[in-house]
Parts: sequence; C-alpha cells; structure tokens
Amino acid sequence: MGYADARRGVMGYYDLAREARITLGTLKKNLNTLTSDDEVEKRELTAEITIWEERLDNLGVRVASALIEMEDLEGAARHLKTLEPNPGADGSLRLEAQKALLYLCLGDVDAARACISSASETTPLANETKVIQALAEIADAEYGASAVIWECLIAGDEDGQSAVDEGETAMYRQNLAVCYLYLGRMDDM
Repeated sequence: MGYADARRGVMGYYDLAREARITLGTLKKNLNTLTSDDEVEKRELTAEITIWEERLDNLGVRVASALIEMEDLEGAARHLKTLEPNPGADGSLRLEAQKALLYLCLGDVDAARACISSASETTPLANETKVIQALAEIADAEYGASAVIWECLIAGDEDGQSAVDEGETAMYRQNLAVCYLYLGRMDDM
C-alpha cells in the first residue's frame, strides 16, 4: 500500500476488507431477492460476488504479509489459519499457494505443504505447487529432492510444456544452483 508505517498499512487493509465485506453482503442480499425470471442478472451478480470474494481473499493475504513484515509472526500465523478459499473458486489454488509461501516465510514448512496438498487434490499439479514443494525441500535441507524438482521445472520450460516467462526460468535456475552448491555439485552449474 505504500505506507511507511506497517501498522497503518494493516489498518488500511482492515478498512478495505470491511468495505469489501459490506459490498459483498449487499450483492448477496440482492442475489437472494431476485426472482427466478432474472437469469442474466443472477449470472452477473454471481460473477460480481466471485470478484469481491477474490478481492477479500487477496486482502487477507496482504494483511498476513504486512504482519510478517511487522515481525508479528504469531499474529500472521493465526490470521493465515482463518483464510479459507471459497469452494469452487478459480482463485483457490492461487490463495493456497500464497498462503504456503507466507507459511514458508514463517518457517512452518508443514503448514505450507498442507496448503499445497489440499490444492493438489482439486487441480493438476501446477508450476506454483512444484515451486512451493521445492522451496519446502530446501527449508528441510533436502537439497537433492529440491534439485530434482527444479530440474523438472526447467526441463518443462525448455520443452515448451509450460508458458513461463524468462524471469521464472531464471528463478528456477538460481534455486537449482543453490541446491547444487549445498550438494557440492558446483561442476553441474
């Protein structure tokens, strides 16, 4: 948000979340009052509700991130536990991936893995999930297992199997190099 004081930033996010909840409540109330004849309007309201639910999820992640920045790690962990993806929402994998990254920042590798394992049950294993798995392996000092995941991600990019930008490929290579360094395989870099 650009606040110099992280506490003010958290309060700003809470204010935005309150406004989002009010808007969401109004939209849901309007949806419930529609008659069965208004199918087009129902679809439009449902789409708008989905957008506002995703915005609210995004604000929740931003609050947790700001709490981590403030070094309120316990508060961030408690807050992350309250964030639940909306059933069937398109952004549920993204939310779980964001939560997993924040859990890794907190040092809770098991919680990070739990986030991506629940996301993996409903969707195919996306690159984001693989990245989090590789980072969790690094956090557990399992550099060999992490290197295998990074190599697979890089190979998938080179084969054109995934639409990843050059920045992500560079990140994969950099993390692979770190794994090789810890494994004593500097000749492989």
